[in-house]
Amino acid sequence: MTDDTFHSVLRRKAGAGRARLRSATLTPEKAMVQALSKAAQDLMNLPLRVEENAAAVLSLAELPEHLPERALLALLNGPKDALGLISLDPGLLTGLLEMQTLGRLGTAPVQPRRPTRTDAAMCSPFMDRFLALLAAELSVGDPQDNWAAGYRYASFQEDARPLGLILEDQAYRCFRLTIEIGAGTTRSGSLFLALPGDEGLDRPEAVADPAEEARWEQALAQTVLEAPASLGTILHRMVLPLGQAVTLAPGTELRLPRSVLESVDLTDETGRLLARGRLGQAEGNRALCLTTPEAAAAPAPAAATAEMVPDAPIGVGGTHGAGPIAPEALAVGF
Repeated sequence: MTDDTFHSVLRRKAGAGRARLRSATLTPEKAMVQALSKAAQDLMNLPLRVEENAAAVLSLAELPEHLPERALLALLNGPKDALGLISLDPGLLTGLLEMQTLGRLGTAPVQPRRPTRTDAAMCSPFMDRFLALLAAELSVGDPQDNWAAGYRYASFQEDARPLGLILEDQAYRCFRLTIEIGAGTTRSGSLFLALPGDEGLDRPEAVADPAEEARWEQALAQTVLEAPASLGTILHRMVLPLGQAVTLAPGTELRLPRSVLESVDLTDETGRLLARGRLGQAEGNRALCLTTPEAAAAPAPAAATAEMVPDAPIGVGGTHGAGPIAPEALAVGF
């Protein structure tokens, strides 16, 4: 992660003891620091210092790029089924687990590993406490502007790749906090929080150009209209015994009723019926005269049982060795 991606808004050195007066206007960055410190102190009696706090507005596609490697990922559930995301990097995750299992921070170097659902379950009370305190800090002002209210731990997310399918495609208010926990023996890590919305954060507003929008719409319409569309026609459907079907070969004629010329199906590539028409001619070419749209909605004629004439010449109509074809039937070459 590069520093120029996030605009650093707060930096506090470890060991700085000078008290700071609370600003009359509580910024989201200050609320994050206070909520995180209180959560660690309340649940684990753990000193926590925020060394860096940075905020940015990111799109859904940008989120995975800013998540630490092998971090614990958890989905957050909010009001109206809104979803957010929180991540704990290996250093912070190890420290929280050590405090709950050993009662103290370890001294061994952090060994990055793939987080598990058990890790998420053990850290979920810390996440929920942090989110509740963050909402409480932000509730000092207008409750309608409390963008963190109502979010809680929802589920463990094993991989960042499906986030594009799980989260809504919108802007996310994102914070990255670099943290040091403990006194004497310490662990360093980072927490990343992403919640829907970008109100209150600096973001350039896109100004729509009416002329450019009109050109784009015209180009899109032209592209769509020039796209190829493959159509097919179905002259007739029939049922043949399997024994006759397997003997079909060039030169075989199938007798069809003449009424099929009045009801030819026009279909798309998937076989969906688009329209029906009559088979005819136009300017010396065979043509299909489409009927009204209501005809396309009518059910297709039931498949008829066809009579097969072996060893007949290819073509439409004509005679064969068994005698002339009845005038009410057509012989279609196969």
